[in-house]
Amino acid sequence: MSKEIKIAIVCLLAVFLVYFGLNYLKGAEVFSKSSNYYAIYDGVGGLTNDNAIMYNGMRIGRVKGVSFLKDRSGRQLVELSITEKNINIPSNSTAKITSLDLFGTKAVVLVPGSSPNEAAPGDTLRSGVESDLADAIDERFRPIEEKTNKLISSLDSVVTSVQLIFDEETTLNLRESFVYINESFYEMREALKSVNEILSAERDHIEGAFSNLEDITQVVADNSDNISHTLENLATFSDTLANMKVQETLDATQKAMANLETITNKINAGEGTVGMLINNDSLYLNLEQASKDLDLLLLDMQENPKRYVHFSVFGKSEKKSEKKKEKEKSKETE
Repeated sequence: MSKEIKIAIVCLLAVFLVYFGLNYLKGAEVFSKSSNYYAIYDGVGGLTNDNAIMYNGMRIGRVKGVSFLKDRSGRQLVELSITEKNINIPSNSTAKITSLDLFGTKAVVLVPGSSPNEAAPGDTLRSGVESDLADAIDERFRPIEEKTNKLISSLDSVVTSVQLIFDEETTLNLRESFVYINESFYEMREALKSVNEILSAERDHIEGAFSNLEDITQVVADNSDNISHTLENLATFSDTLANMKVQETLDATQKAMANLETITNKINAGEGTVGMLINNDSLYLNLEQASKDLDLLLLDMQENPKRYVHFSVFGKSEKKSEKKKEKEKSKETE
């Protein structure tokens, strides 16, 4: 074998090794037979050759080619090369393009269907495109973004309103209010200090009061039977009062008060003997005049007893005594 032939064989082996090595590094099964399936998409979303084909979380093949359909509709034909032989691909399975990570790495995920018939190599599977993680995150966070923008706009309006409200005078008033609040807290703190001092000074008395209260509680507990008996007696007395004819007694009392009021009204009106005695002053005047006359009579009797007392020693007749009286009166007048 000549030197040139050896060089040619080495070059062919190198090319062979480079080709199959690159395919192996890309994930292609170089020494295994693959089954090819197809799927048609309106858009592949960045799917390229040698992207992985996943089935239940495992890689079972690669994307062999991506091309446009010849009908010039803009749709794309994707050739799926599956090297795994130990799986069943139902005829109504779906080849869904999805993203594997946040960096946008695309893959085709086979979603098995429920058909009992198995898809044959060369069949066209159903297609689907799943939104990538970035689109999903953007879709989920878009309402939050809108709400955040509205909130920022509202906060902007609030800040503007606050700036309009809190002018220099209002700010000064607020400062004074805070000063008053600080003074109030200081006074409250001083008051609490005073209360603490009072409590410290009167701690013995307070403890004594609580001790007395405990003694009273103990006494009550010890005499609970007597207290219960007393309460029973009170209940019995209350029942007795409830059974008494209290209403009849009150009615009779009210009737008596009404009669007394009637009698008082008649007395005030001057009716009857008592009313005339109380309201008519003529009796009082007559009694007063009689008393004065009686005083004068007694005084005259003391001064002139002979006018009222006569002694008949010799049994003179009444006519003579009368004449004698007339003579004495005429002498007195003279």
